Amino acid sequence: MIYSGKALSVDVLPSGIANLVFNLEGSSVNKFDQETLGELQQAIAALQKADVPGLVLSSAKKTFIVGADITEFTSKFAEGDQQVHAWLVEVNKIFSDLEDLPVPHCCGHQWYCTRWRFRIGASGGLPCRNRVCASWFS
Repeated sequence: MIYSGKALSVDVLPSGIANLVFNLEGSSVNKFDQETLGELQQAIAALQKADVPGLVLSSAKKTFIVGADITEFTSKFAEGDQQVHAWLVEVNKIFSDLEDLPVPHCCGHQWYCTRWRFRIGASGGLPCRNRVCASWFS
């Protein structure tokens, strides 16, 4: 086990490839809330030190990621423009650090992928350039 938290974990598959699994405890869906983002940052730091030939991002839930936890936005926006900007820079760095890992990485999705569930694996600057979508992927 490379990393284990309440929102995600990173284990090594028999092939030696790391598998980052999103599985937010106590929730029917995975979402990017403060807890998940903090754990993702810690997992990336652990992966930067790990000797693995590649990384797969997957979900233990039927859906991959539903997106940001918008229920947290009201309190964030109340902090003021400078704090919101600083927070956005910090969140962007987390995803940039994931994208910059020195190993190939891809996202494995269940067959049920709408735009929001596909975001982390989408093109356009987000972390994964390769995606696997299949009904058997878990």
